[in-house]
Amino acid sequence: MVKDISITAVLAGILAAIIAYCGPLLIIFQVAQLADISNDTLMSWVWGTSFGIGITTLFLSCKFKIPIMTGWSVPGTVLLLSLFPSFTVGEMVSGYMIASIGIILVGLSGQFDRLMAWIPQGVAGGMLAGLLFQFGASAFKTISISPTLFILMLSTYLLGKRFVPRYHILMVFIVGILYVLLTGQLQTDKFELRWVTPQLIMPEFTLNSLLSFALPLLLVSLSGQYLPGMAILRLDGFHQAKSRPIMLVTGATSALTALTGAVQIVQGAVSAAIATGKDCHPNPDKRYIAGISNGLTYMLGAFGASTIVTLFTVFPSALVTILAGLALLSTIYSNITIAIEDKENREAALLTFIITASGMTWLGFASAFWGIVIGMGAALLFNPKLRIKFN
Repeated sequence: MVKDISITAVLAGILAAIIAYCGPLLIIFQVAQLADISNDTLMSWVWGTSFGIGITTLFLSCKFKIPIMTGWSVPGTVLLLSLFPSFTVGEMVSGYMIASIGIILVGLSGQFDRLMAWIPQGVAGGMLAGLLFQFGASAFKTISISPTLFILMLSTYLLGKRFVPRYHILMVFIVGILYVLLTGQLQTDKFELRWVTPQLIMPEFTLNSLLSFALPLLLVSLSGQYLPGMAILRLDGFHQAKSRPIMLVTGATSALTALTGAVQIVQGAVSAAIATGKDCHPNPDKRYIAGISNGLTYMLGAFGASTIVTLFTVFPSALVTILAGLALLSTIYSNITIAIEDKENREAALLTFIITASGMTWLGFASAFWGIVIGMGAALLFNPKLRIKFN
């Protein structure tokens, strides 16, 4: 292992973690605000999420000598934005646990590819794009609050995307931080550094948590994380990678860390792309070092959870909103593209997108649930090939 270590692989693993902390982690903070939880509870969430990702990435990468990156379910976290504050933290924990058990069962069945073939890509893409749409749009609404900050960060995003696409989100984060530092907008009185004690949160199993959260979360995790994650590994030459052990390890770990409020731990997609390509290391057999580096970085993040939480609480809310929205633009784009390109299910995908993005609730169930129900109904109605699959 020592002989396989390279600077590029180590940096690739660290960078993947930094980008995740600078972008998708911000969604957890938004959820925490809606849930009206204390900083201690939020630190527990970050601790459990970081520890779970770190331990699973380390184990899988070491065991299989493949850069198997794990992460948290970004769309699953976004889903909570439409559920809180009427949703409870206990229901959130139960939803994470149920979805994680679902991942384990799918992994044990060995029927992952067949299961995903039943769900039209357009419908899954429409739901995910709908979930993320309002979140991305919120970034642009900040122009009325902080026009200079918004224009500066958007310009950095566009230029970075054009010339240094791998690091564009990191650049946006740095530019935003420099601006608030120079303009004296940091609320330094809120900063604190202390040891984090994970909190045990009892799950609250309800029908609402099952239908409005757990089932949509299971779907978007399978379609939005495991499917592209496995595709990336195989496209980069790691054909020996199997979904079964990855799903079992992440599912079991996630079911346990959920009790600390941790976000569901799943297979990484974007982070995997950073670690599996030639830029990581020319020799594919030595790229697993990036997975080890990434896992160790997350473990450090777990023990530094208080620093991470308080660092983000000192930032102005506009900075957090802009950064999170811009970080999700590429995900929104890719899922809209998937929805449009699925010609046989385009009508169903459009319905799923609009219903999910509307934020509607009916009979106590959230828009993502109704988006999938109505979207799948439309797909079965208009697509005879899909009806044959179900039969």
